[in-house]
Amino acid sequence: MSGCSLAGRSLAHGNFSGVNLSGVRLCGVSFRGADLSRTDLTEADLSGADLSGADLYQAKLCGARLFGADLSNADLTLADLTGAHLAGASLISTTLSGACLRGASMSGANLKSANLYEADLRGANLAGVNLSQSNLVLASLSGANLFAAKLNGTQLSSAKLDGAQLDGADLTAARLNNAYMMKTNLFGVALQQASLSHATLEEVNLSGADLTGVDLGWADLSGAIMSRADLGFADLTGANLTEADMWSVKMRGSRYPATDLRGTDLRGTGVYQATALSQFPDIVYSARTRWDQPDQPMRVSVHVTDLNLSPRPQPPRAPRSQSTTLFSRVMRLLNREIV
Repeated sequence: MSGCSLAGRSLAHGNFSGVNLSGVRLCGVSFRGADLSRTDLTEADLSGADLSGADLYQAKLCGARLFGADLSNADLTLADLTGAHLAGASLISTTLSGACLRGASMSGANLKSANLYEADLRGANLAGVNLSQSNLVLASLSGANLFAAKLNGTQLSSAKLDGAQLDGADLTAARLNNAYMMKTNLFGVALQQASLSHATLEEVNLSGADLTGVDLGWADLSGAIMSRADLGFADLTGANLTEADMWSVKMRGSRYPATDLRGTDLRGTGVYQATALSQFPDIVYSARTRWDQPDQPMRVSVHVTDLNLSPRPQPPRAPRSQSTTLFSRVMRLLNREIV
């Protein structure tokens, strides 16, 4: 049926299980509640289509165009959406467990409360996507673009996010326990009250990130860039911060017992060696740990040898003019005559 057009038709609640609809033009078609399980929709045009509540179990949607389509509450378990175009689509409460979305374009899509358990989203474009309250446990998001994505309250435990772009994303209260996030860009992200215990965060960029109240217990942050981040009231128990750049990080009220600070740059954090060790004597550190230093009053030393005490040279007197000399002689002569 490649090249056929069923645009605008209502096929709601129909049974199309196993049918080959690859390449068919299905713009604006209503498949609401339809059975499309194992249906081949490869490179089909479903822009603006209504697929809400449809059964798309193991359906083939490789390269399909689903711009602005409604897939809310649909079942896409184990569906193949490799390279699919889902920009602006609605996938609210959609089931995508085990689905393949590698290289899919989903910018601006709404996946609030969607189930993406063990889904493959490697290299997908998820910029500005709403994934709040979604289930991404064990999902693979390596190299994905999640710029400015909404992930507040999202379950990301044991998810793979290595090399992903998350700058500007909202991960407030997200669950990232045991997540793998090596070399992930988290510049300026909001991670307030998030849980990242036992997460792998080697060489991540957390510059300017808001990590207030975050749980980083036993997380691996070795080599991380965290300058100017806010770690107020964070729990860093047992965290590995070796060689981390924590310059000017806000650490008010944070806890860091048993933390590994070997080679860590703590300048500008208010973490002084004597104070830190008195509070948490089990901290691990080395000679290369750069602790912050209390403010010292500026001392100015002046040596007598540095001062120039020689007499100040006098400016040379200007020579008297001839008129001035002649006037003086005349005045002396007049004084003599008067006497």
